[in-house]
Parts: sequence; C-alpha cells; structure tokens
Amino acid sequence: MEGLRVLVTAGATREWLDPVRFITNPSSGLMGYELAVAAWARGAEVFLVHGHMSVDSPHMVHSVRAETTSDMSRVVRSLVEKENIDVLVASAAPADFTPDRRSTAKIRSGSELNLRLVPTPKVIEGAIGKVRVLAVFAAVTASNREELVRSGVDKMEKYGASIAVANRVGVPGAGFSSDSLDAVLIWKHGGRLIVEDLGNIKKDVIAQRILDTAILQLRGG
Repeated sequence: MEGLRVLVTAGATREWLDPVRFITNPSSGLMGYELAVAAWARGAEVFLVHGHMSVDSPHMVHSVRAETTSDMSRVVRSLVEKENIDVLVASAAPADFTPDRRSTAKIRSGSELNLRLVPTPKVIEGAIGKVRVLAVFAAVTASNREELVRSGVDKMEKYGASIAVANRVGVPGAGFSSDSLDAVLIWKHGGRLIVEDLGNIKKDVIAQRILDTAILQLRGG
C-alpha cells in the first residue's frame, strides 16, 4: 500500500447530556486500531479519526480525536476533501442519536428525566464518491446469516460502498469490547457480489482481509 492514503475511523463518540453525563456505546476502538496499524505496516500513510478508545492510538499514524458524532463527521469530511484519501474504512461506532439540548449545569439526580433524542449526522456521507474504495461496517442483532448478509448489502447500496463488514452484536465473545467479530465480508468483484462468511474471526485477522480486498479493488478487481 506504499503511496496510498488510508483513512480509518474508530471508537465510540459521546453525546453529552450535561457536563458529566453522556450517551455512548461499548466500542473499544480495537477494530480501527488494528486496521490503522495493518495499513501503516503495508506502507500506507494512515489517518485515524477516533472517538473514545480503550487502546492508545498508534504513534506512527496521523491521529485526530473526535468527541461527538458531529465532530467526527466534520473531521472526516475535511480530511477527504484535503488529503486525497484512497481508502476509507469506517469502523467507528458513532452514536446515532444526540439530545436535542445539552444542559450547561449538572442535571440534579433523584427526579424523573425525559429526553428527546434527534439523529446525528452520518459520518461517511461526506466521503461518498470522493474516495476510491469505501468500506463500511454494519453492526446488527441479526438472528440468522441471511439477515446479517442483507444488512451488509443494504448498507453498501445506501452509501455506494464497495466493501461491507456485517457483524453480529449482542452475542458472547464477539463484537464491541471483544477482540473478535462474528462477521460476513461482502464485496464487489468483476461486477459480482462476493459474500464470505468468516464466522468468529480475530479483529487483527479481519483487518488484513479488508485491506487485501481494498487492494484488489484498487487494481480494478
């Protein structure tokens, strides 16, 4: 991947209710970390845009912290527009909802609290049609493999991506805060849709598979 520029998103964003409370999810950022390290080891110049992670950002990549989903969306859009990104792998878990208002003072405990949540911006929308290869992740509570594949294909089509990783969450030993995914890798090759059921796979291993597939697509596969 020497000469290529790779952008990876990682970790969980936080949507603040007041100065001490926020909405988030259990993402550790490990998937994005493994992708960033693997791309750097292959010779790419790597940009890592991350929210909260349980691992340190690798020192050899360009790292930018994004606190909220809006922050992450803004940073990704800016990097795509300024840095001539070849491959974007959107492995972060940005919060999908944010409070319609944030209290400037700590909300007093001991009383009922009603929240109105509104959708956050979609981080990858700013990259559609602006990178050579876009890889997306679909984290779903699928009850079977057909549903899992369908979720991945739907997300590919929605964002014009050429690679999707559909992975089950809410299952023991895989997903958020784990070193493995229960995943299906979906990609396009020669006008055909390829579906690879990877089962339970370590995140460092699937990182290599994603990058292998991105290289094939950059070569016109």
